[in-house]
Amino acid sequence: MYTRQHESDPAILLAEAENLAFDPADPKFAQRVKLVCMVLRDGMSPAQVAEISGYSKRSVQGWVSKAKESGWDTLRSSQVGRPNKLSAVQIEEIKHAVLHDPKDKGYDEWTGKTLAEHISKTYHIEYGASSATKLMVRLGLRAMLNERAGRTPGKAGS
Repeated sequence: MYTRQHESDPAILLAEAENLAFDPADPKFAQRVKLVCMVLRDGMSPAQVAEISGYSKRSVQGWVSKAKESGWDTLRSSQVGRPNKLSAVQIEEIKHAVLHDPKDKGYDEWTGKTLAEHISKTYHIEYGASSATKLMVRLGLRAMLNERAGRTPGKAGS
Protein backbone atom coordinates (compact mmCIF):
# COMPACT_ATOMS: atom_id res chain seq x y z
CA MET A 1 0.00 0.00 0.00
CA TYR A 2 1.33 3.42 -0.94
CA THR A 3 1.60 5.86 1.95
CA ARG A 4 2.80 9.45 1.94
CA GLN A 5 3.55 12.19 4.36
CA HIS A 6 0.87 14.79 4.95
CA GLU A 7 1.05 17.22 2.06
CA SER A 8 -1.65 19.72 1.23
CA ASP A 9 -0.09 20.94 -2.03
CA PRO A 10 -2.61 20.06 -4.78
CA ALA A 11 0.21 19.92 -7.36
CA ILE A 12 1.88 17.08 -5.45
CA LEU A 13 -1.44 15.29 -5.02
CA LEU A 14 -2.12 15.55 -8.74
CA ALA A 15 1.36 14.26 -9.64
CA GLU A 16 0.79 11.23 -7.39
CA ALA A 17 -2.65 10.67 -8.89
CA GLU A 18 -1.25 9.95 -12.36
CA ASN A 19 -0.05 6.54 -11.19
CA LEU A 20 -3.06 5.76 -9.01
CA ALA A 21 -6.03 6.56 -11.25
CA PHE A 22 -5.71 3.27 -13.11
CA ASP A 23 -5.51 0.83 -10.22
CA PRO A 24 -7.18 -2.37 -11.53
CA ALA A 25 -6.99 -3.98 -8.09
CA ASP A 26 -9.35 -1.38 -6.60
CA PRO A 27 -11.57 0.19 -9.28
CA LYS A 28 -13.60 2.17 -6.72
CA PHE A 29 -10.39 3.76 -5.45
CA ALA A 30 -9.31 4.61 -9.01
CA GLN A 31 -12.72 6.19 -9.66
CA ARG A 32 -12.48 8.30 -6.51
CA VAL A 33 -8.99 9.50 -7.48
CA LYS A 34 -10.30 10.54 -10.91
CA LEU A 35 -13.24 12.40 -9.39
CA VAL A 36 -11.04 14.26 -6.89
CA CYS A 37 -8.74 15.22 -9.77
CA MET A 38 -11.72 16.72 -11.57
CA VAL A 39 -12.11 19.08 -8.61
CA LEU A 40 -8.42 19.80 -8.00
CA ARG A 41 -7.08 19.83 -11.55
CA ASP A 42 -10.06 20.77 -13.69
CA GLY A 43 -11.61 23.26 -11.28
CA MET A 44 -15.01 21.62 -11.23
CA SER A 45 -17.13 22.02 -8.12
CA PRO A 46 -18.00 18.95 -6.03
CA ALA A 47 -21.63 19.52 -7.05
CA GLN A 48 -20.72 19.34 -10.76
CA VAL A 49 -18.65 16.20 -10.23
CA ALA A 50 -21.48 14.67 -8.21
CA GLU A 51 -24.01 15.39 -10.93
CA ILE A 52 -22.02 13.72 -13.70
CA SER A 53 -20.74 10.82 -11.59
CA GLY A 54 -23.92 9.86 -9.76
CA TYR A 55 -22.30 10.19 -6.34
CA SER A 56 -23.53 12.67 -3.77
CA LYS A 57 -21.98 16.12 -3.43
CA ARG A 58 -21.19 15.27 0.17
CA SER A 59 -19.23 12.15 -0.86
CA VAL A 60 -17.17 14.09 -3.40
CA GLN A 61 -16.46 16.83 -0.84
CA GLY A 62 -15.39 14.22 1.68
CA TRP A 63 -13.03 12.54 -0.77
CA VAL A 64 -11.42 15.87 -1.69
CA SER A 65 -10.93 16.73 1.99
CA LYS A 66 -9.53 13.29 2.84
CA ALA A 67 -7.10 13.37 -0.08
CA LYS A 68 -5.88 16.84 0.85
CA GLU A 69 -5.52 16.04 4.55
CA SER A 70 -4.18 12.50 4.55
CA GLY A 71 -3.32 11.43 1.02
CA TRP A 72 -4.84 9.15 -1.54
CA ASP A 73 -4.88 5.92 0.46
CA THR A 74 -7.69 7.26 2.62
CA LEU A 75 -9.92 6.86 -0.47
CA ARG A 76 -9.34 3.11 -0.75
CA SER A 77 -12.32 0.82 -0.41
CA SER A 78 -12.66 -0.95 2.89
CA GLN A 79 -14.20 -4.37 3.16
CA VAL A 80 -17.64 -4.18 4.73
CA GLY A 81 -19.21 -7.36 6.00
CA ARG A 82 -18.09 -10.90 5.54
CA PRO A 83 -15.52 -11.56 2.78
CA ASN A 84 -16.87 -13.44 -0.22
CA LYS A 85 -16.30 -17.20 -0.15
CA LEU A 86 -15.85 -17.23 -3.93
CA SER A 87 -13.07 -15.57 -5.90
CA ALA A 88 -13.82 -13.22 -8.79
CA VAL A 89 -12.71 -15.95 -11.22
CA GLN A 90 -15.05 -18.49 -9.62
CA ILE A 91 -17.94 -16.03 -9.78
CA GLU A 92 -17.32 -15.48 -13.50
CA GLU A 93 -17.19 -19.26 -14.05
CA ILE A 94 -20.49 -19.62 -12.17
CA LYS A 95 -22.11 -16.89 -14.24
CA HIS A 96 -20.94 -18.61 -17.42
CA ALA A 97 -22.36 -21.94 -16.19
CA VAL A 98 -25.72 -20.45 -15.22
CA LEU A 99 -26.10 -18.72 -18.57
CA HIS A 100 -25.89 -22.12 -20.27
CA ASP A 101 -28.16 -25.13 -20.19
CA PRO A 102 -28.32 -26.54 -16.64
CA LYS A 103 -28.50 -30.03 -18.11
CA ASP A 104 -24.84 -29.59 -19.14
CA LYS A 105 -24.04 -29.64 -15.42
CA GLY A 106 -26.57 -32.34 -14.51
CA TYR A 107 -29.47 -30.17 -13.31
CA ASP A 108 -33.02 -29.72 -14.60
CA GLU A 109 -32.97 -25.95 -13.91
CA TRP A 110 -30.92 -23.30 -12.13
CA THR A 111 -32.40 -22.44 -8.75
CA GLY A 112 -30.78 -21.29 -5.55
CA LYS A 113 -30.70 -24.89 -4.37
CA THR A 114 -29.15 -26.32 -7.54
CA LEU A 115 -26.62 -23.50 -7.79
CA ALA A 116 -25.58 -24.05 -4.16
CA GLU A 117 -25.14 -27.76 -4.93
CA HIS A 118 -23.08 -26.90 -8.04
CA ILE A 119 -20.83 -24.56 -6.03
CA SER A 120 -20.31 -27.23 -3.39
CA LYS A 121 -19.45 -29.95 -5.93
CA THR A 122 -17.28 -27.75 -8.15
CA TYR A 123 -15.41 -25.58 -5.63
CA HIS A 124 -15.84 -27.53 -2.36
CA ILE A 125 -17.35 -24.43 -0.78
CA GLU A 126 -20.53 -24.71 1.27
CA TYR A 127 -23.07 -22.20 0.00
CA GLY A 128 -26.68 -21.93 1.14
CA ALA A 129 -29.59 -21.88 -1.30
CA SER A 130 -30.58 -18.35 -0.26
CA SER A 131 -26.98 -17.12 -0.71
CA ALA A 132 -26.87 -18.76 -4.13
CA THR A 133 -30.14 -17.03 -5.07
CA LYS A 134 -28.69 -13.69 -3.94
CA LEU A 135 -25.60 -14.41 -6.04
CA MET A 136 -27.79 -14.99 -9.11
CA VAL A 137 -29.54 -11.68 -8.49
CA ARG A 138 -26.20 -9.90 -8.00
CA LEU A 139 -25.01 -11.35 -11.32
CA GLY A 140 -28.02 -9.86 -13.09
CA LEU A 141 -29.89 -13.14 -13.44
CA ARG A 142 -33.05 -12.06 -11.59
CA ALA A 143 -35.14 -12.39 -14.77
CA MET A 144 -34.07 -16.03 -15.00
CA LEU A 145 -35.35 -16.67 -11.46
CA ASN A 146 -38.60 -14.77 -12.09
CA GLU A 147 -39.20 -16.68 -15.33
CA ARG A 148 -38.81 -20.00 -13.56
CA ALA A 149 -41.12 -18.89 -10.75
CA GLY A 150 -43.74 -17.76 -13.28
CA ARG A 151 -43.44 -14.11 -12.22
CA THR A 152 -43.18 -10.98 -14.28
CA PRO A 153 -40.72 -8.30 -13.14
CA GLY A 154 -42.53 -5.28 -11.73
CA LYS A 155 -45.65 -7.24 -10.76
CA ALA A 156 -46.72 -7.87 -7.19
CA GLY A 157 -45.04 -10.90 -5.69
CA SER A 158 -41.98 -10.74 -7.95
